Amino acid sequence: MGVSVVTWPEMPGDLFWIAAAMMALGVWLHVRERHAHICIRMSGSSIRIGMVSIIA
Repeated sequence: MGVSVVTWPEMPGDLFWIAAAMMALGVWLHVRERHAHICIRMSGSSIRIGMVSIIA
């Protein structure tokens, strides 16, 4: 994006910068996402239920 902004003869409009900020926010939220899943493991006659933390 940096090269195209520098080489294009016109500066992008306000909507471009708003969209770029929203996309950056979306990427940041996606990278920081943390959540847990319920994990059910069955082996033989026993069943284990627990929480598995997923950290990105």
